[in-house]
Amino acid sequence: MTIAGFLRGVHEGMINIRFGEPMHNREFQEGIRGHVWHRYYHMISAVRDLSILGFGIAFVLLKWQYSGILAGLILMWEFSEVGQALARVKYPVMRDKGLAYERVVFMDCGRWILRGNIVYLLHLFRIVLAFGILFSN
Repeated sequence: MTIAGFLRGVHEGMINIRFGEPMHNREFQEGIRGHVWHRYYHMISAVRDLSILGFGIAFVLLKWQYSGILAGLILMWEFSEVGQALARVKYPVMRDKGLAYERVVFMDCGRWILRGNIVYLLHLFRIVLAFGILFSN
């Protein structure tokens, strides 16, 4: 689940790249073709899809618990955020003018922009929460 989440984040980061960000090679004005990793785009997409398919097959065939699925989804979210940041700004968290930030959107119902050290605390919270749920049984 973490691999699928990470690759999903990298894919999303490659698509959402902006011209001024470090991972943009400045050959094109915008879009995926301007990304430094563009030549790997289809391979990343294919491996992401296969990892999600593999997770689905494992979900059907293996015995699982709700707590394991919940912990996996939280880790998937965390690694998706890290992958997106790496694909856009070369760091595990998004940066704007040297300051860490993250946009938190809950199904378009609420939107928050977190800045500074609170972003690192959010990442730590997600990891600790996932492992806490995973090892609580």
